[in-house]
Amino acid sequence: MLAPSHLAILEDTDRLPRPVRPPLLRSGLWYELLLHHPCGEEENERSPEPCELSAPGSPRQAIRMLRDSVRTRAGQLTSRDRHAILEALDDHSDDGLSGDVQAVAALHRGLPVGFAFTALNGEHLEWSVRPVRFLTLV
Repeated sequence: MLAPSHLAILEDTDRLPRPVRPPLLRSGLWYELLLHHPCGEEENERSPEPCELSAPGSPRQAIRMLRDSVRTRAGQLTSRDRHAILEALDDHSDDGLSGDVQAVAALHRGLPVGFAFTALNGEHLEWSVRPVRFLTLV
């Protein structure tokens, strides 16, 4: 049996601050833009080229990044493609809610969202945001 003085020492050691460690897994979002170049007659299908990769801090920030990227890319397209991609981006859904509201809500529910466009020259652009689990490296 321990003496009362030893008990007090053992109890006090429980009150020492413990080092705070980040959780090994944390939820987050992964945003990317992939560019698929058109294949030539003698070429097999190519792997998509990642153009933008990021880990946005919130669903709203992720959708803002996606829209900004689409608008930036639209400026690099022909006028016909530019009009088509911006019209698709600003299209509203049947239930009256904007696509942004629906996309943010989907991300909050843990569902992926995306936007894709194929230009007249055959280039295919894919924007996506999906919920992921990040592993903390220590």
